[in-house]
Amino acid sequence: MTHRVIINRASGLQEGLLMDIGSTYTIDAGDLVVWDERSNGTITENIDGIDVPIDDNTFFSYIGKMELVITPKLSIFFNEIYIANHFEALISNYHKEVQAWTIKFWLSTFNIVSTLALDVVNTAIEATYATVPLNKVLWMEKETLKWGGAIWQIIKDETGKTNSELYDIWETAEQTYYQNWPN
Repeated sequence: MTHRVIINRASGLQEGLLMDIGSTYTIDAGDLVVWDERSNGTITENIDGIDVPIDDNTFFSYIGKMELVITPKLSIFFNEIYIANHFEALISNYHKEVQAWTIKFWLSTFNIVSTLALDVVNTAIEATYATVPLNKVLWMEKETLKWGGAIWQIIKDETGKTNSELYDIWETAEQTYYQNWPN
């Protein structure tokens, strides 16, 4: 039998633990246990007025997005975006590179105003070739795109996505590509 624990670490990161009954976890100075199912009860989400226990996959998908609230009872609120301290700590050391073609695929799935996002980003990147020739190599020839790099910044500026939204895209780019690729 297992139980789940949510800890907000002093660094700002929110950590989710799946613990065996009888096991322990470490709390350092500045850490805060947000929820421990042994003492606070099962973590649930309210669906149509009914509290439904969440599964482990849902639990881990909300790490960094959960807050303790009283509504009217003590419960966990599941945000769509990351809580500020967690996200800032998360991206301060985030350097993930993803396959360039997965980001280009993502850009081909939506429009900016009435133009395909991929076309908007291509145009913006091509406009930098004269002043930053390296961008042509980064966009046209490099196999991966780096989080926070020059091309990432252009994608962010042109799509209007937040750091949080781009983080989610960077984390799921390949999975999303394979789920949507025609068989």
